[in-house]
Amino acid sequence: MTAQGFDVILVSFDFVQSNLRAMQAARRAGATVVLYNTGLNPPGELGVNYDAVVTPDQQRMGKLWGEWVVKYLEGPGNVLPFGGTPGAQPTISYMSGWRPVLDAAGITVLQDPVVTNWDPAQYTTATTALLGKYDDIDMLLSDYITGVMGAVRAFQATGRPLVGVTGVDANEVHCLWEQVHEKEPRFQFATATGANWITRLALRKALASHNGIDNLEPSIVEVQLVADSLSDDPALRPHCDPDLPLDASLAS
Repeated sequence: MTAQGFDVILVSFDFVQSNLRAMQAARRAGATVVLYNTGLNPPGELGVNYDAVVTPDQQRMGKLWGEWVVKYLEGPGNVLPFGGTPGAQPTISYMSGWRPVLDAAGITVLQDPVVTNWDPAQYTTATTALLGKYDDIDMLLSDYITGVMGAVRAFQATGRPLVGVTGVDANEVHCLWEQVHEKEPRFQFATATGANWITRLALRKALASHNGIDNLEPSIVEVQLVADSLSDDPALRPHCDPDLPLDASLAS
């Protein structure tokens, strides 16, 4: 992209660490490089490897999920966490938020986050094997709801009662909750915004930087839960939209 003369390059969290030198070279060639969805502590150095970072506060998001797990379990329990690619920065950021909350509540985290590459099929395969390893799994803590629904399908295939899940919001979990919650009362969920829209903010920041224009929009986006099946707040209750694809985000 640098060789092709692009003026602005946006880089997602998946590839930051492996591309630090390439991003630095792009900046030296005159391109503006902006990271998005990296969490608060991405690798590299601001002003050397990239010009700005635009991201949700992923540590806060992890903390919110951890607090919801405590509310859901109402005491001790066994939590199975899921991550993305090996060593993924978001997985690390989320864990730095939820791990202290669960530790303080005396909740057992069964292992390090399961590597899934954010592929729903890998959630299913991994969970099928882990159901044989762990007799008691009370909660599936994930950052990707469409992926963890693959883990839910593994529970269904083996006849295990469904448990609570977390992630970023998508239509599928709302629709499944509406279908099964009366027969599966332990199937509850909490989701935060997937912040797909943050690429627009990243682009505005990058264009402003490249053209020497001040952009006063925040770079760190504070997040809240956008759905909570345990909440009495009507705005947070499940709301399946039959007109949307199952994996579509419901959060604006």
